[in-house]
Amino acid sequence: MNIALIGLGMVSTTHVAAINNSDKNLKLHGVLSSNSEKKAQFAAENVTYAYNSLEKITQDEDIGFVIVATLPDARLGFVETLAAAGKPILMEKPIERNLKVATYIVEICEKASVPLGLVSQHRAREASLALKSVIDAGQLGEICTVDLRVPWWREQIYYDSPGRGHMYVMAAVL
Repeated sequence: MNIALIGLGMVSTTHVAAINNSDKNLKLHGVLSSNSEKKAQFAAENVTYAYNSLEKITQDEDIGFVIVATLPDARLGFVETLAAAGKPILMEKPIERNLKVATYIVEICEKASVPLGLVSQHRAREASLALKSVIDAGQLGEICTVDLRVPWWREQIYYDSPGRGHMYVMAAVL
């Protein structure tokens, strides 16, 4: 199945690795990014096609689904266009920074009968994969409840970047 990737932020390499390591016959076919230089370099190394517009993705009948890996507050327009074209969407978490817009995004996909999936890049971390292996092997017995606290920390400059907001805002939306 061919995939298009929109956005070339920090998580793009995680998606490339996941697609390349999949046994589900997945192929990263094309990429769209507002950064022309970065898009050209990424395309040369990873994909068949560098899209010049979102409309080119919607018109590409070879695309089975689209990964939207942009900043959360930049997704609504992509989702509206992709859903109208019937393209399934996989998005990085969170859906949006605003609960009202996040709800609207889900409603757009439901109304268009377009699958919408959410994913966290941390699924590919070594510790996450090790835990999955232990659970799959039944070594922990039946899991009834989980309480998880992860002490990740980022410098304030990360949250000051356009579209990221503040840590407490992100947590409140989720």
